[in-house]
Amino acid sequence: MSSDLHHRTTPKRALLARCLLKEARDIFAYRGWKQLPQTERGRAILIWGADHAWLASSGNPKRSVERWCKRWAPWLTDAELRALIADTVTSNKRWSTDQSAIVLEISLAERTARNLRHIGANDDPNYDARRSINRRKTAERSRKYRAKHSTGAKPGRPSLNLSPDERIARQREQKAASARRRRATENPSRHLKEIDRVTELNSTHSPASPRSRPVDIEAPASPRTPSHRQASCLNQPQEQQAIVSDVAADHAAPNGLERERLQSRERARLHLNEVMAQVMCSDDPASWQPRLIAATSEWRRHSLLDDDDHAHAYEPRG
Repeated sequence: MSSDLHHRTTPKRALLARCLLKEARDIFAYRGWKQLPQTERGRAILIWGADHAWLASSGNPKRSVERWCKRWAPWLTDAELRALIADTVTSNKRWSTDQSAIVLEISLAERTARNLRHIGANDDPNYDARRSINRRKTAERSRKYRAKHSTGAKPGRPSLNLSPDERIARQREQKAASARRRRATENPSRHLKEIDRVTELNSTHSPASPRSRPVDIEAPASPRTPSHRQASCLNQPQEQQAIVSDVAADHAAPNGLERERLQSRERARLHLNEVMAQVMCSDDPASWQPRLIAATSEWRRHSLLDDDDHAHAYEPRG
């Protein structure tokens, strides 16, 4: 592969190089240069221009370099021109925008005044000043856009046009809803005031093993129950009285707490009787053992009291 094909550039790079050469030509005209000065500065610009002239041509880059050098440096000898073209063939030709500005000695003020787009600035290495200018331009464009597309309405949500009383009622409603959400987050189970209310649920847990699975107290009897056991299940009331004889006191409780205790104890007793009846009717009584243990423990928890002053409220029914 020849060197010409090896250094052939893409159209995008060629277009960018042509834009840089055009802006450099405008700068030379602004400075009043008919040709580059025969100084160290002029020779640095000549090398920069030779690299971009090579990139700007996609057909014959050597001829492009020769023409650009003869246009802006006619004082070059033939030997110097051939040496410059040979150096351009092997150069990397990687110039950033700020490096181009350093070679051409273009400051940020001159870049802004001349409205240069492809050449950077030699006095803004960190882009701080240019970012500030871009922010101001963006803000100005946004203001013009908003002014052009403005509807005249005030920013934010539209007003509800409420009366003073309606506004106060709406504020109170919003505060109450916010307070309810906050309380629900702080204490999700605040409605469970008494632990005895857990007995109203459809499942119970054995106190001896708190990690055991919940037991469904409404489990049906085995469909394989023999006919003689189904007949015995019809006499459940008499057998239930024989199994558990303790009943809550008939007299009214002295207060609401005692009444709640009596009701919880009665529910536990009825649940125990129901489980015992299912055990007697079942074809596999061993499978009902966990339910029986849970029901018995629940009934004993409601039957035993630590306070002797309330023991008379749990005397068995005569």
